[in-house]
Amino acid sequence: RRPEYTKQLLPEVTGGHMDFSKHYDWMPKDQLWFKVDDDVVFIDDGVLEAMAEEMLKRRYLFVSANVVNHPLLAVVHRQLGF
Repeated sequence: RRPEYTKQLLPEVTGGHMDFSKHYDWMPKDQLWFKVDDDVVFIDDGVLEAMAEEMLKRRYLFVSANVVNHPLLAVVHRQLGF
């Protein structure tokens, strides 16, 4: 199974530079979207599919990758003994 992936550039938004929510207004609400920052160095095979499956279960409001040096995930890492 090899879905087609595309890169989407955010449209120019005028107004307050800190209102990032307007950047996503154009996105269809019936699709799943992954935001990947420019400093990502590795995505393991099958990770995006696993995240999509978890998102579709609607058990959690957010699904995140295991991000090193992220303030919220540092708590999880500490609880897991990392």
